[in-house]
Amino acid sequence: MNESIKKDTGRLIRPVLLAAALIFFVVRAIQMVTEVSTQLALPAATLYLLDFNFYIGSRTFIGSILTLLTPHITYQQIFIMNISVYAVTILSFFALGLYTVKRAVRENNDFLFMVAILFIVCPYSLLQYANWVGTYDIYLCLFAVLCAFLSASEKMHWLCPVLCVMAVFTHYAFVFSYFPAVLAVQVYCIITSEKKKGRIVSAAITLVSSFVSAVYCGFFANSTIKMSRDELYAYMEKRLGTQVENKPYIDSYYFDEDVMGMLGGFKDSIINSEFIKNFVLFFLPVMLFFAALWCYYTIKNKKNQMIPGFFFLLTTAVSIALIFLIIEAPRWQTAAILSEFLILFVMIKKNDTTLTGCFGKLNRLPINIFMLIFIVYNMVASFVIKPFFS
Repeated sequence: MNESIKKDTGRLIRPVLLAAALIFFVVRAIQMVTEVSTQLALPAATLYLLDFNFYIGSRTFIGSILTLLTPHITYQQIFIMNISVYAVTILSFFALGLYTVKRAVRENNDFLFMVAILFIVCPYSLLQYANWVGTYDIYLCLFAVLCAFLSASEKMHWLCPVLCVMAVFTHYAFVFSYFPAVLAVQVYCIITSEKKKGRIVSAAITLVSSFVSAVYCGFFANSTIKMSRDELYAYMEKRLGTQVENKPYIDSYYFDEDVMGMLGGFKDSIINSEFIKNFVLFFLPVMLFFAALWCYYTIKNKKNQMIPGFFFLLTTAVSIALIFLIIEAPRWQTAAILSEFLILFVMIKKNDTTLTGCFGKLNRLPINIFMLIFIVYNMVASFVIKPFFS
């Protein structure tokens, strides 16, 4: 009788909770795009005017595609394009997470359902990207999601190396922000699949091609610069039809000899009391949850399946460490949490029994109540955390 009441209650509450989370996400995302991202439209547009005419390297892939499509483009068109990519990324990630929601409903697992809701409302998740639609980050996230989709496929995993190289040439930060998660998913798919040889080869090609691309983009691409500073800005103004903004950013990376000094000073201004507060209160609790989950997965699994568990833990550790080593911490925090959800959703889709068994044990009323409170806590946090580019 109690089990029947529990199921009936779940059937009533879950749709309401899911609808509330989705409404919150849409309203908050629109608000953040309107208040912050629209103000970045013009300066961010200059990022996509860097193409093969200037140099061949990181930050040129998307701009080169635009150049091949049209010689003249307005910053409004670039902003619309970025908004569209953001929407596609949201839908792609949600499609990957939808299986988790369906499974939670089918198995009457409220805890698993709460985790899926947490992904929707978490401030350092897709919601955070609404604050900087104009930057490269959302493209890197989309490439990572597509790689996760393809890695789980029996035949399409061969496209992962191509996507990773495209991501690196969009911005070599991909190798730090999302590639660890992509590699962890590939290792997991190798261990859990029957046909391993092809997956091992494609994963090896992905690793080598991504590493070589990152080394080239990070250390050798600038030697291919074809324009002086004045020539570059004249070229960009002609294409955009208006003045070029964001010049300090471009100068610092391409025309300033003391790049490392500039980055060091910028980093010092980022690691402050506000960052520490947000890191401890809003970022760390979610990452600790995943760290505990991967520890459980590693301990409870057979020897061969402990390998992906080690990679999951390594991804978590690297993500946390990078936040203190690389500038623009909120961007890395968002990539870190999205990477963990990416791994989780792939494992649920692959029907990992160890993981689902763990969620089954956690599906208890006190824990579910705590998770509901934690979800509300994260919704409030999205208003507390100040936009990075405001």
